Amino acid sequence: MKSLERHNWRGYAFILPLMIILGIFVIYSFILMVQGSFFKTDLMFNRSDFVGFKYYKIAMTDPYFFKAILNTMVFASSSVLFGISLGFLFSVFLAFSLSGSNFYRTLFFVPTLLPNALIAVIFGGMLRFRFGALNEFLGILGIEPIRWLSDPTLAYLSILSISLYMIGIPMMYYQAELATLDKSLFESAQIDGAGFWKITSRIVFPMVIHSHKTIVMTLLLTAFRAFERVYLLTAGGPARATEITGTYIFTFFAEGGGRNIGYVNTISTITLVLAFILSALILTVFNTDFRKNRKVVVK
Repeated sequence: MKSLERHNWRGYAFILPLMIILGIFVIYSFILMVQGSFFKTDLMFNRSDFVGFKYYKIAMTDPYFFKAILNTMVFASSSVLFGISLGFLFSVFLAFSLSGSNFYRTLFFVPTLLPNALIAVIFGGMLRFRFGALNEFLGILGIEPIRWLSDPTLAYLSILSISLYMIGIPMMYYQAELATLDKSLFESAQIDGAGFWKITSRIVFPMVIHSHKTIVMTLLLTAFRAFERVYLLTAGGPARATEITGTYIFTFFAEGGGRNIGYVNTISTITLVLAFILSALILTVFNTDFRKNRKVVVK
């Protein structure tokens, strides 16, 4: 352990230049954003009037802002749920070298290489009321066209469906960690009479805790940046039913013509702080569980 810690400085030295560059830009941007939230100003910062916490009070009393935060959390939770359930199960099945496993890996992984905007455009074309691929197929079956993106409930479910389509991202993490596991543990469990589901749930699932943490963090933070997915599909509608923090911020920026930058900075600051808090909570929970599991193994 001591020799391992002694060589950690090489890893830190390797990432230090990148951390310095990112730190400068991230910290500077964050300070500028927080500072701008206390001023009424335009995009060019030509005229700045100090307003204190006025914009924060407005944001805290705006029901649409809370609706956007709630939707963001729901979309994030759906992505995490699909990722650590279906993504994990599919990864386990593929790890057993099933027939055609390479084809299925490609089928799941290719969507992760596509831009979010392109995926949203493809889904939007499929879900259009007139001449949409899905409604055209339903028409062949004699079913009336459905307003997938005009009905609030169906539009909400349409956004959630993309989370199911993107399970290739967690599958990549699971596949990488499953390849490093000691296969003798599974063989011993099989000799003791454990079935597939017991081995998967009792042995494999707890052993890939590092992948769980990475997937939850990645999908959670991705949901806060899912602007293209929602805007190109529904633009936050209908009736703001699918509004998320990204579309809420963009709406105020676009409608104000760049004249309400102060309020845009305010809601951006609140969103960023919320993401930081959630990330810290998740890391704390996973690190606590990891320490408990390590103590059990040591005993």
